[in-house]
Amino acid sequence: MNLRKINIMANKVAHFGILLIGMLIFGCRGSEPNPCEGLEPFKASFSMGIHFTGGSGEWEIDTLIVSDTVINRKFITFLAEDGYYTYEWQIGNDPRVFTEQRVSLFFEYPEDSLKIQLIASKKANTACFPQDDGIDTVVQYLTIIEQKDNPVIGRYKGYFESDPDTEEEVEVIYDGEGYQINNINKGCFPLENYQGGIGNLVTYKVIYFGAGIWGGIDYAYPNQCMDPRGWLVLDTQTDSLLVTFSQGARNDQPPYEVWPDIRTYDVYHGKKIN
Repeated sequence: MNLRKINIMANKVAHFGILLIGMLIFGCRGSEPNPCEGLEPFKASFSMGIHFTGGSGEWEIDTLIVSDTVINRKFITFLAEDGYYTYEWQIGNDPRVFTEQRVSLFFEYPEDSLKIQLIASKKANTACFPQDDGIDTVVQYLTIIEQKDNPVIGRYKGYFESDPDTEEEVEVIYDGEGYQINNINKGCFPLENYQGGIGNLVTYKVIYFGAGIWGGIDYAYPNQCMDPRGWLVLDTQTDSLLVTFSQGARNDQPPYEVWPDIRTYDVYHGKKIN
């Protein structure tokens, strides 16, 4: 190998070494980050459904059951995202225009595909989206069905996790005024035994039950209601019922008093049979 080739190779090695040292000292500098990456022009959004509220302490509930299908004779809540500058609601054929973030209206009768429109405004990001005027319109459609047509009504066959080997039937009944649940807790048939009604919060496919107290000296085994409280939810795609609840303890000697503050927990899994 001649001296000229050796010098060329040495120069290449030296150049590579200088480049490597520079990368280690200063790092690899790519392009500057895009401040608009991942951002979008303003898009309004809102939720709608029936607002469950009530109770106190451990049993207090305050939640919106979001659904585009609800039952009639209920207040329906329309709730926009927080932080908008303005809100302009148009609810079906109601001539009024509502300008609050949250609107609740009572619907007496069934409705099919009721148009719910919100026009909202917010500060636009014109640096990233020069054409964005900060105003957006969003539309959803609400279906309101008769309470008697709620698919949660019916009979279910399944089991309690506390006794998975025993088949049990649970029934949800609508009597024209309210909903009742038979055999939650196991052995509790309030339609036959309870005087004074039961506190239930109901919407499409969902019941929150036990706002009142079940139990007392009028109960005799096996029709024992031990202050059950919890959630009943129907999956209409599979006709599967899930009931998660707790129940009080009960004195098995007269006068058969229920102690609602001593609680155990159970889950019922059922399949709709009619």
